[in-house]
Amino acid sequence: MKVIQTVTPAQAKKLVILQLAQNPSTRLPVGFIGHRGDGKTQVVAQAAKEAGYNYYPLYTAQNDAVDFTGNPHYDPQTNTTIYGRPVIFPAENEKAVLVLEELNRAPSEVRQACMQLLTDRKIGTHKLPEDTLIVVCINPPNDIYDVAELDSAMTNRIAWMNFTTDVDEFLAYAYGAKMHEHVIKMIGTNRDMLSVPSVEVSPSPRTWEMVSNVLKGTPENTEQELIDAMISGLVGSVAATAYRRLANNGFRTPVTGKEVLEDYKSVRSKVEAQKEKNSDMWYTVRDIVAIIETESKTKPKIQNLVSFVRDLKPEWQQYIITKTPQPVLTKMCQEDKEFALFISEIKAEIMKLK
Repeated sequence: MKVIQTVTPAQAKKLVILQLAQNPSTRLPVGFIGHRGDGKTQVVAQAAKEAGYNYYPLYTAQNDAVDFTGNPHYDPQTNTTIYGRPVIFPAENEKAVLVLEELNRAPSEVRQACMQLLTDRKIGTHKLPEDTLIVVCINPPNDIYDVAELDSAMTNRIAWMNFTTDVDEFLAYAYGAKMHEHVIKMIGTNRDMLSVPSVEVSPSPRTWEMVSNVLKGTPENTEQELIDAMISGLVGSVAATAYRRLANNGFRTPVTGKEVLEDYKSVRSKVEAQKEKNSDMWYTVRDIVAIIETESKTKPKIQNLVSFVRDLKPEWQQYIITKTPQPVLTKMCQEDKEFALFISEIKAEIMKLK
């Protein structure tokens, strides 16, 4: 499964929602191959919730085959063996997303039990509800993970995607989840530290969210050494050292998206000074895109955003225009009647580059 499509968390979520919009009889089981803590499970759960479906995660490595086939018992009235309906299955007539977690960690007999489930959406006499989507989430079969290779008969039943983290999407999620600002600044200035798959303790989106919870839940008078030890235990020594370096610098960063939206005039001179440092400007521009969805869209903030975009070089303007949600662009045009033409000109330039 080396030459397959790669999707970001946002794309994976759209893909699941798209499958749920299909006729249940033509849906395909979808499989995501990704590293630990990258958000596969979370994305599927969010998609199910938004589409109005119940979410059933089955951690297959913790199950036996009988959990899928049901316990047998003899029925003297019919002189047959009857298998009880597995409690792990969604109820009849339910709208459900059934996620087979860690399928390549499951015992061989469990994987065999799932074969018919993937093809016919049933095992023996037990059928899944008609309106069910099956999703499989696994780690890649390499030296980092203790997993088995799925054979061709099983992989042939699933539409597979490689699942990859995306820093911009994570930062937007972090703002929406109200993660600690120090974690947001850490990833914004150390983008290569979001996810580092390794056998050793190393960072992932999940562990950075855990760091955020530690920072928000730890009393201010806690010894710094204890906090550093906990952070190192979650993301590893390399990422923890980068975090400590940023902390020792007072978590100073280039101009943030929040500063632009709150009072652009007060930071305009800093933005002008940043224009000669590409990395600093990209930090500010990306931070704007990450925070804009969760910030209140007040008139002053929209006006600040318009002024900021007008001051940018074309490549940064293009990035913001293409990444900003349409409702925000509409508000920007409403606040500045000439801005609609300005956006049209930028989009025309973007089309020339394609």
